[in-house]
Amino acid sequence: MEPVDNLNEKINRLQKQIEKIQDECKHKNQEIQFVKGKELMWVCLKCKKALKWPTQQETEKFFNR
Repeated sequence: MEPVDNLNEKINRLQKQIEKIQDECKHKNQEIQFVKGKELMWVCLKCKKALKWPTQQETEKFFNR
């Protein structure tokens, strides 16, 4: 089980690094994308952080493009 514990520790360290990058990002370039395969959200193209839910109008525009 030790290798699994080591991998989980590495995953946690990498997740913290991602969070730091996302917190420092200015999120200048965004687009609506599916997050986790089922939810539409505005996502930063640089850091991949899900930022906010699209409005009804934005959602309709996304599906009608």
